Amino acid sequence: MHLTSKFKKIIAMATTQTQNQFSSSQKKVLVIMSDSSQLLMKSGKSQETGFFLLELMYTVESLLDAGYDLTFTSAKGTEPHLDPMSDKYVWYLGNVSLFNRHKELLEKLKIEKNFSSPQLFSSFTEQDLEKFDAVFIPGGHAPMMDLTNNQDLGKIILHFHEKNKPIATICHGPAALLSARLVKGDWIFRDYAMTCYSNREEKINQLMWWDLVDEKLEDQLTAAGGKVRTNWPMVPHVVCDRELITGQGPSSVPAFSDQFLKTLTSAPSSHSSSFPSQAHISITSNPSGA
Repeated sequence: MHLTSKFKKIIAMATTQTQNQFSSSQKKVLVIMSDSSQLLMKSGKSQETGFFLLELMYTVESLLDAGYDLTFTSAKGTEPHLDPMSDKYVWYLGNVSLFNRHKELLEKLKIEKNFSSPQLFSSFTEQDLEKFDAVFIPGGHAPMMDLTNNQDLGKIILHFHEKNKPIATICHGPAALLSARLVKGDWIFRDYAMTCYSNREEKINQLMWWDLVDEKLEDQLTAAGGKVRTNWPMVPHVVCDRELITGQGPSSVPAFSDQFLKTLTSAPSSHSSSFPSQAHISITSNPSGA
């Protein structure tokens, strides 16, 4: 009995040591989220918004399948709000099984990860950020409300920029890049090629809402010094420049996710067959001023 007990203790210690080694060696991605659930319009009214389901979950699922650990973070630490407009089968092109899988995974994230209580931007030290291999910023209109002008977020973005670690963002997610203006004299992404939800696409939303968006992201990024390239609405479009990977909108998700995974692992996502794979991918290999 004594030997059996001793043997069990040795096995338990070895298992714990293996798990700790795996945890410390597992690659990590920081996921930037918005706390906002309302988009303020020019009329003074607001539209319900949040994160866009497909834009978050497709890449999250791909990262988890590739073995990455995820940490969610936001300014206030409140549970991110799902944009009701994104909670529809239409964005999944009839792929009901993928839609349902993403909804189930979202519920798992609330239990198994810190999705329901994101870590505060202000809590991260430089040493904390060293543990992460990349940062991912999904879309939905919510980032337009609270991610464009946050100094703590600016410091996080600056870390990934200076360490040349991938910064992947899609649709309205690139709004977060504007926060970096608060921590440097000049915008660190000036003259970077990038894409985002286009003015033409925003006009479609305005017609649907019968109201005007206060400030369009394409205009803001251009005014800040970005070289914004957009495609026709709903045409897949991804732009890569140095450490920055940007996608235009929901239809760009598969190509965007694959490009992000290729940058991280040199291997495509296992889910690319769920959607049409054709996309315009622009890669700036010798940018001016680099």
